[in-house]
Amino acid sequence: MVRKGLTSDICVACCVLTSLHFVPERFWRGSLDTLRQGYLPSSDHYVYLDNQEIIGFYAW
Repeated sequence: MVRKGLTSDICVACCVLTSLHFVPERFWRGSLDTLRQGYLPSSDHYVYLDNQEIIGFYAW
């Protein structure tokens, strides 16, 4: 199921990002605070849920 992301989803979405093997660690380490505090709160973001667990997200 896909739903509009909530403010409370931002931390989980960042955890999903850090677990992606194709995103270099140096990218998310350097960008995590910006994503968490700036980009995601100000963007339209959606989360993908499987059994009530966030397993993916997208934002623009």
